Amino acid sequence: MATKTHRFNISITTGDRVYAPGEPVPVGKGAGKVSEDEIAAIEKAHGVFRQRENANAGDTAALEAKLAELSDALSERDKTIKELTASNKELSDALAAAGGNAGQ
Repeated sequence: MATKTHRFNISITTGDRVYAPGEPVPVGKGAGKVSEDEIAAIEKAHGVFRQRENANAGDTAALEAKLAELSDALSERDKTIKELTASNKELSDALAAAGGNAGQ
């Protein structure tokens, strides 16, 4: 006989076992199971479980693309900082050589 299970949007702890979101949790009475009343209360508080097809595949590709974009932006920022730092040093040195007051 197959055991009835239910999936939730949140982690569920029954007895010594912790079920991750979306993992089938045994339903029934007794240790290690959730009752129909508990299911109703959990779903009322956290919503009904809705599975997304290949959720991780699309999310991973999108995150990797965003990571590459941000990495490129950081590299460009670092390049700009180096250029501005060098320019600032040149101007400070030129002002100091001309007898100016570079510190003010």
